[in-house]
Amino acid sequence: MTTIEAERSLLGGLLLDPEQFAEVAKLVRSRDFSSSDYAALFEAISALYRAGELIECHTLRDLDVLDLDVPSASRLGFYAEIISDNAQRRRVIEAASRIAQLGDSWHGSTSEFCVEAERRMRAAAARVVSDAA
Repeated sequence: MTTIEAERSLLGGLLLDPEQFAEVAKLVRSRDFSSSDYAALFEAISALYRAGELIECHTLRDLDVLDLDVPSASRLGFYAEIISDNAQRRRVIEAASRIAQLGDSWHGSTSEFCVEAERRMRAAAARVVSDAA
């Protein structure tokens, strides 16, 4: 299953069973979505959840939800894991790219650079969800 398929399936599943949002939000944040449209939709669902409002298609009418897959809501944890894992991979790749750029302009010692590179990679690889749900 691709990331986009997992994102569509997760969002569609949340529309089927919005009561699972709290569990999903333990694994996934809007920044974890590769699609900015799906990130915006997840953010809108999050806002409705925080406000105690119903999470339904008609409450999300400004967002394009018609192309969402509507799977069995029982697999939302599976979809959330895929999204979370792929987001973590993207963060590690981004950190590696930044480290390579930093290496080109580094003026300190090699050992200091290695310490900084390791710190950045550990931070990128951490599976800590810090955004508010």
